Amino acid sequence: AQMARAYADCRFTVFPSFCEGWGLPVSESLFHGKFCIASNATSIPEIGGAAVDYFDPHDDDEAFSRIERALFEPGYLESREAWIAEKFRLPTWDDTADAIIEALCGGAARTVAANTDSVAGIAIKRMQNGLK
Repeated sequence: AQMARAYADCRFTVFPSFCEGWGLPVSESLFHGKFCIASNATSIPEIGGAAVDYFDPHDDDEAFSRIERALFEPGYLESREAWIAEKFRLPTWDDTADAIIEALCGGAARTVAANTDSVAGIAIKRMQNGLK
């Protein structure tokens, strides 16, 4: 409840990380409909996509420029939050499984999955269906 209240009360969030495994604060911010300004390091852009303004964490001037824009450019913050509300969707576990299958197998994954008689086809179908 305290985290939800903090997100509800903030104007936007800033995540200046040098190294991050997932970027949970970025995804939480976006989940709560709040614009985020974040480091472009490691995996952070994978979770934020086009919903986030990024900066090099080694470049203070770039970070300050992004923050100043959100604070002072008329309508900018509102337009970014509207974009998040309309277009942003956090990836699901199914999306993640599909991305892994696609990365490992490419277009072949769809062909193999169509052949449910094969062991690989059955495994891929199970992964795509949440291991049911």
